[in-house]
Amino acid sequence: MPIRGGSIIAVSANSSEVGYPELTAIASAKGGVDQMCRNLAVEWGPYAIRVNSINPGYTEHVPPTGEVAPGMAVDHDEDVRTMTPLGRRGRVDEIVWPVVFLASEASSYITGVNLRIDGGYAVK
Repeated sequence: MPIRGGSIIAVSANSSEVGYPELTAIASAKGGVDQMCRNLAVEWGPYAIRVNSINPGYTEHVPPTGEVAPGMAVDHDEDVRTMTPLGRRGRVDEIVWPVVFLASEASSYITGVNLRIDGGYAVK
């Protein structure tokens, strides 16, 4: 089979690396996504296929049903600002550009990485 190459980027979540109450099922699933990407990076590397995942943080776009954060205050914005070193929610374009980078030749030597795009939220 000829080597074709490519880039796969899976969407994970910070719950794969940070503990949250009442989110055990989603945290386990997203942890599985991260590990799947690492394993596929090893398996598919010889075919020049790079496999990475991203952990997007809280963005300015809040779903109509509200945040998925059991036990958090109704006004979750203050909690997000307090827990995020950059002190704010991210913009959608701040998620898009790192994904474009991972898909491009600019990241041609990056595989098996889980990139947090969260303003530092997961480091606290």
